[in-house]
Formats: sequence, C-alpha cells, structure tokens
Amino acid sequence: MLAGLLTGIVHDRKLIREAQVSIAICWFARYGLHEQPTHHSSLTRIRQRWGEEQFRRIFKRRSRPA
Repeated sequence: MLAGLLTGIVHDRKLIREAQVSIAICWFARYGLHEQPTHHSSLTRIRQRWGEEQFRRIFKRRSRPA
C-alpha cells in the first residue's frame, strides 16, 4: 500500500497489476522476480478492516522542525 501511495496508485487492483510488471515495486515489497504479488482482495480486506483513515495517518508525511 505504501508503494501505491508513493507512485500515486490508489486502487488495489491497479497496484497489483503494476506490481506484476514493475521491478521497482517488486523489489520494494521484497518479492522475487518470479513470485506473484498478493491478490488485490487481500489489500482491500486489510484496508476495510483498519479503515481508510488509519492508513492515511500511517502514511502521512509529517513535517519536522528544522
């Protein structure tokens, strides 16, 4: 989900499709080159269980004093 946030991909299905062809996302998620990413429904269930706002708080970039 963090890879989706960083790349601007907000839909779980699209994120998984992109992960299937993007070496960078596979590397980031620690998938092997021939390993299939998780099913999109797993991401959807996690997001539903935790709630959208929880993920926004987790991934929100906080500014730090200089």
